[in-house]
Amino acid sequence: MTSRAPLRIWTAPLLLGTLSAIGLIAALLSDGLGDLLAWLTLGAPLAVVLWYLLPRNQTTLRRRVSHSLSSAKP
Repeated sequence: MTSRAPLRIWTAPLLLGTLSAIGLIAALLSDGLGDLLAWLTLGAPLAVVLWYLLPRNQTTLRRRVSHSLSSAKP
């Protein structure tokens, strides 16, 4: 494992956690543009989850379905 591996692993979670904290603080302490900031920053983790959850094309979808069906067999 290289010395940069932990940085590569933890960059995205730390960024999403920081955005969430900023969004929560903005939602609690401000109105107007603060509400917009809160919506955007709290929506970022959801957008990332949806980005990786949704299949890119039919081949990916078929591969996921066949993999889940093959791993479900006893």
